Formats: sequence, C-alpha cells, structure tokens
Amino acid sequence: MAIDTKPAKKESFRKMTTIHQAPREWESVETNVDKMLEHVSQNHLLKDPFIKQYSGKPTIAVKPTNTKNSFVIEVLNENTLSADREIVLYKYAREKYFELVFERVSSRDKAHACTLRQVKIAKHTRRVERFITETNPVHAGNFLVAKIDLDIKTALGFSTEVIFSEVDKTLKAKYPRSKIVPLFNRHDLKEEEELILKHGLPIFISNTATMESSKDIPTFDLKNYYEEEFILEEKIAALRKDMIQSFIYYPIIFKSSNAEVIIGYCYNESQTPITQGNLEYFEIIAYTIKKRIMDSSTATIDEKQNILNVSEHGVLIEVTSDYIFQALKTKPTFSMDIVFKMTIPMRFSLYAKHIYKIENTYYIGAEITGSSNEEKGFDKYKDIVRAFK
Repeated sequence: MAIDTKPAKKESFRKMTTIHQAPREWESVETNVDKMLEHVSQNHLLKDPFIKQYSGKPTIAVKPTNTKNSFVIEVLNENTLSADREIVLYKYAREKYFELVFERVSSRDKAHACTLRQVKIAKHTRRVERFITETNPVHAGNFLVAKIDLDIKTALGFSTEVIFSEVDKTLKAKYPRSKIVPLFNRHDLKEEEELILKHGLPIFISNTATMESSKDIPTFDLKNYYEEEFILEEKIAALRKDMIQSFIYYPIIFKSSNAEVIIGYCYNESQTPITQGNLEYFEIIAYTIKKRIMDSSTATIDEKQNILNVSEHGVLIEVTSDYIFQALKTKPTFSMDIVFKMTIPMRFSLYAKHIYKIENTYYIGAEITGSSNEEKGFDKYKDIVRAFK
C-alpha cells in the first residue's frame, strides 16, 4: 500500500483532510490503564511517533506527568494543531501498527495536556519500503473509473433487474424467508414500501408483540406511525396470525455524484428474533448490488497524473483531475496504466484506500489489487520498483 502522506521534507508538517479511508481491522483495542501503559513502554511508542491526519514528520516530544495516565504532547514544528478534542499518535513497532488515542485536556502554545484513552493494535500490517519518484518520474494515465454523471434512470434498466434476481438467489440460500424487492418502475407500493421511500430509514421490528423497533441501528418508528393511523392492533394481529416475531426492511440506496435514490430493499421475517448477523449480511447484499450497478457504468479518463511514490504493493497519486477525484469518492475501485520512464504502460486494477486533501491538492493512496497480465505484469512492476533501491 502507498504511503498515506505526501513526500515532504522533515520540517514540512501540515494538516490533511481525509475524504475516504478504508477501515482497519483491530487485533485489540485496549482501555485498561495498566495494560495501555505496558504496551507504550514495551514498544517505545512515545519515541518518534507520527500524528494521524497530518502530513510530514512532526518534531514531537511526549512526556509523562506525575499523574499516572496523563501526558504532555509537544509538537515543536506545528503551525496550528487542530482544535479537535482527540489527538491520535501512530507508530510501527516490532512489525505491528499501533495507535494511541489521547483526549486533550488543555493546550498552551505548542504543548497539549492529554489523557491516554485507548491503545489500538492493527490486525494486519504490511509495512513495505516506499520510493519517492522525484528523480525518476512515474505517471498514471488511461483511468477507468465510475461515471460521476451517471443517469440513474438509465442505470436502473433491465441489467439491474437481472442483478437483483441473481443476488436474491444468494440471499435466499442463507435466509430462506428473505427477499430483495426492487422499488424502481413500481407503482403498486404497499404502505411500508412508501415509508421506506419517504424516509430512507430501515424498518426493523425486533418484537412484533410490542412492535418495538431494534436499537441496533437508526430506524423508522413504525409503532408510532401505526398508532397515529389507528391500525396498530390490526397489524399486530396479522403478524401474530402469520407467526412472525421480528422483521426488517433494509433500504438499498444508490448514490451517484448528482443523485441519491432508494432502488429497493432487503426484507426478512422470522419466527425468532432477527440477529445482528442477519443485519450485517443485508449490508453486504446492499453493497454487492450497488457495486455491480457501478461496475456496469464506467468512464475512461485519459489525463496524466503524477505518481509521487511507489512501493511493491501500491502508489501515491497526486490528483489534478476533478473527474477522477469525484469518481473515486463514489467508487474507490478503478484501473489505470502505470508508466515508468523508458517502459511501456503497465495496466493494473487498484483500490483507493486513502483519499485526502492538503491545502488545495488531492492525493490517492492506492493498493494494487491485480494486473491485466496476471502475475507476470505484477512481477515486472515489482522488479522495477526494487530497482529504485
């Protein structure tokens, strides 16, 4: 994966604004004071750390105070550290990635009194050497990205009906009493479907005897709506007759740069309480449908973009094309050519793991996920990157 910050001289230290970042999986998140301090001590985490959401290398000193869990963080080369209550330091130590989450208590000049709240250890770490391309320029071109001016009415045609049908079979294999229901090109909507379209919230009833909504996620208050319409008892009786104890309508929301449309929903009813696992699977199903629709709607942008550094697994791209930036915000998977000096273009598929802005410039930290020439293309790319040493 590419470095998360723009190559910079040591004295350069600037705030970055994250637009998209792939979530990390955490091996552990520690909040016990003694165990947190043990991690800090054993792994030398206070020596030469980085500050999350800033580019460049800070000149930083982290000093314990007389109070067991309190520290003073001094950032000597900062212009202005943001006023956020939270300060997160990170460091790679002993082949692990650590984050130290501090809560700021007070600040004076460049010194910040903080309390350590969490120590987080990443589940997967792939720390590889990165090579700046300043003296050996590399660029990217011929981008294949999601359409940002996508006409949703055009996108929601016959192919989308096929996608719904195919994914519905996958859903039913796991939850037989589930189904995926399209809402586009529909005029015979039932009451609950109209509520989904109007409010865009899931309807998740965990107990039909009381019609209480689940507290696991934000939901539409169906009980209150039924009471206002004087149909609550009628609805409860119908559900009891069908032996339904819980049910969920989970909206599938399709977003493009210029529109947001509820195109359908996942539904499940159960004679027992619906579990969190069922809900998480609906999230995966909704994501799968949206991704397949986006995959069928792409644009080619042949604008040269500078690659600022390379590693064996990814690149950092300086993005000057607003179309490419907007497209990757919508859908972070894409493909492009990577062109090293004196070589023919090599085509790869990539995933934008970190999209961020420093001042008026956008950057994409992207992981290479595949090659158009399978392993041979990837092997050639790695050989060229190793030559930077």
